[in-house]
Amino acid sequence: MVCFIGQGKLFCCPLKSNRKVDESGGKQPYQSVSSLQWNPTEEQTGKTIKIHKFPLDTKVKLFRVPFSTERTDYIVTNDMTQSTLEGIQQANGRRWKIEQLHREEKQITGIARCQCRLNRSQRNHICCSVLVWVCFKT
Repeated sequence: MVCFIGQGKLFCCPLKSNRKVDESGGKQPYQSVSSLQWNPTEEQTGKTIKIHKFPLDTKVKLFRVPFSTERTDYIVTNDMTQSTLEGIQQANGRRWKIEQLHREEKQITGIARCQCRLNRSQRNHICCSVLVWVCFKT
């Protein structure tokens, strides 16, 4: 995630519940994400936090996404204009679809087993693997 911040790119990714964050602006020590207190407006609009061992003054927005009574996910983004839980759920859904695509490509087509060394040969292998995946999906 750190490489995206310096380039000005936006990201949306899950955060483990034991990850240390600070919501107090340095007034209190870092605490785990799962121990944060949430009020009703923060549950809808997210919290601005700093993640432990991130570059100095890098603020991100944290959202708490309850899936069931037993499972709660925490999603973090550097898009500070993101202000709704529904918007972050949609972005997270797109991210999950992309992860599924990559997993299926690796399992079905053998895209990771390329032994080519030349750039052109690697691109050809990737293109053929993607075409195979598209044929399987249709």
